[in-house]
Amino acid sequence: MAEYRFTNAARSDLRCIGQYTLDNWDLRQYDEYIGGLETYCQRLADMPVLGRPYRRPPYQWSRYVSHVVYFRRKDDGDIVVVRILGKKMKPELHFDPSTDDDFDEDA
Repeated sequence: MAEYRFTNAARSDLRCIGQYTLDNWDLRQYDEYIGGLETYCQRLADMPVLGRPYRRPPYQWSRYVSHVVYFRRKDDGDIVVVRILGKKMKPELHFDPSTDDDFDEDA
């Protein structure tokens, strides 16, 4: 089974999405949405056909409910989730592979 990993930027996006969900709904909705998003990232890793090419190869994107997951597939089949942006956000304003592809080695 392939795996997924979040970059620092994607992990920050996930925290912001979670906080927004808690602020505007409740813990049940938080668990459902964030859990669903993480499950979807695993599905992206397992099913390469779900990703669509992004204008900057090797990056791809796929929509999950109100968000778009930007990722790249590694040679071993695993994926690196680079950003998770709101579907109305312009990725060119928020997505920069030269800086967004960094990891927190302690995470």
